[in-house]
Amino acid sequence: MAVWKPIYLFLMLLITYVVSINVNAASMSDEEMTKLFIGSWTPDSKDKVSSYGIGEYKIDGTFEFILFQTSECKIPTMRGEGNWIIRNGNLIISSGNVPPSKAIIDKVISITSSEMVLKSADGDLQYRIKSNRCLKKY
Repeated sequence: MAVWKPIYLFLMLLITYVVSINVNAASMSDEEMTKLFIGSWTPDSKDKVSSYGIGEYKIDGTFEFILFQTSECKIPTMRGEGNWIIRNGNLIISSGNVPPSKAIIDKVISITSSEMVLKSADGDLQYRIKSNRCLKKY
């Protein structure tokens, strides 16, 4: 029986560790999520939906993004800006004179200081990693 005690302790520590690093956004307040959002994010290689680019969520509630033509991230194809807020676990992005009914609303599935997963209104999962530069996908 003494052999099982170290194995049991190891498994319990491993489970605790895995649970602690997988931060479920449902257990976080909007304020906690907002603090984690601030900074620059780019699509992760797991993301099959988004283009090459980078978006910055600023502390004052503004948002800027730039999309690139290819994974080389040299030729910009689109730039934009707007406002962002976390409300009831949703990321809401609005732009310029666009009415609130036309805002982009993504559900925050999970977020840490370095990774996040969003779910679009269409049901697509969007994977992001924190980075201050456009990353080459794949």
